[in-house]
Amino acid sequence: MALAMANDEIVVRYKQAKDKGAQVKILADLNACPVERIIGILTSNGIDSRNFNRLRAKLKKEAEQKEDKPEEERQKKPYKKPEIIPGPPVEKPDPEEESVPKAFEVLFNRVTELLKQKAEVEKQRETIVEELAQIDVMLNRIEDYIAGRSGSDESTET
Repeated sequence: MALAMANDEIVVRYKQAKDKGAQVKILADLNACPVERIIGILTSNGIDSRNFNRLRAKLKKEAEQKEDKPEEERQKKPYKKPEIIPGPPVEKPDPEEESVPKAFEVLFNRVTELLKQKAEVEKQRETIVEELAQIDVMLNRIEDYIAGRSGSDESTET
């Protein structure tokens, strides 16, 4: 039969309890199983079985007393609410682990932006190179024109 809690949760709640003997009983009640099963889970997870000798003796004594008492006396005993134990602590993620993906995203976006700017600059460069080539052609024509005029001027003077 499956328990309501995982073995690890049972161990954590046992270790966190102030009254460990009472906690074993509470865990057994919460999981609807015998106390011995909870003790078995705890011992299989590294809790020394000697810790439960007093609890076993106490449970045995209570069982004997219940057999001796009449039914009416057993019913008069007030109900004691089980102690509410907080769950296992929630692990908070490391702030550095969270910041690394964010930093990577920021850097990736910046690199992408710079690559777009580089492409635009290369387009502008090509346009400037073409314009300079056209200016060079026009300057060569002007030089040729001037050279042709000055050559014709010299031939007319002689």
